[in-house]
Amino acid sequence: MTSAEDHLATDRREVPELEVPEFGVPEPPPLGADDAVSAFAATATTNWKSWAAAYAECRTVGMRREQLMRAAAAALSTPDTTQREMAKDDKLAVFDTAYRTQRVGHSDTHTRLGWALRTTWRSATDSMSYYENTPQPSMGRILSWQNQRCSAREPLRNSDIYYFQYYRASTTHPLPPLRYVRRQQAYARMTQPVYDYLRYLHAPAGDGRLPAAVYRAGTASYYALLGTMNGTAPAFLVIDWARELGITGISAIELDDALNMYFRFSPSDSGSWSTTQ
Repeated sequence: MTSAEDHLATDRREVPELEVPEFGVPEPPPLGADDAVSAFAATATTNWKSWAAAYAECRTVGMRREQLMRAAAAALSTPDTTQREMAKDDKLAVFDTAYRTQRVGHSDTHTRLGWALRTTWRSATDSMSYYENTPQPSMGRILSWQNQRCSAREPLRNSDIYYFQYYRASTTHPLPPLRYVRRQQAYARMTQPVYDYLRYLHAPAGDGRLPAAVYRAGTASYYALLGTMNGTAPAFLVIDWARELGITGISAIELDDALNMYFRFSPSDSGSWSTTQ
């Protein structure tokens, strides 16, 4: 399931063990004799076990990412080493030289802002591999539209692109803390079975719709969503850029009824912020 984008190994710091309960894979309630069998329910009859396996695998990945985020938060108590500061400066130089960033027109029904930043690796071999997002530091958010990596040879991660777009869009430094990342209609091949299993748990005989919900940190479904491909870049914003972004972790993952995914970050100060979108 994982790829070079997942970056689950770390050579940056000691990673503490995550103390969480051992989750079993929850099973849905059985269908009753009077339950109407929808097209979704009919499909689920043969597929729910594979969905459950994907859910369990992503949950394991999500728990590992939680470990790395906690390690990053613990490291905030001491200053960055000179080596880490130099590495971050080197990444910025790569962003400025190996990538091209342009302000482009972008139409969306959520904000109607009409613009986005499109960052393209200069060595990309196709026209569909680019990172198009609307960073709004004044509102503490990144609106994520299209993020497609050309290949594992790219020198930066999706999370790095998020950060540098946010950095370049800000008129103040230190940066305003990042409150959330919104991933538009967060479909991905390896995320789909997790959605399907959540649908199945919600209503085995239903029509396949997944209602809007907030999945709090520490729950099995939170870890499963964190462990999907859609959770990679938000998790590594914490792991690699927590100090710069004023965050310590992800407090919740929210899905709306259009499957837009919101990753809500925990602030590094003792206060909290509104979840108003």
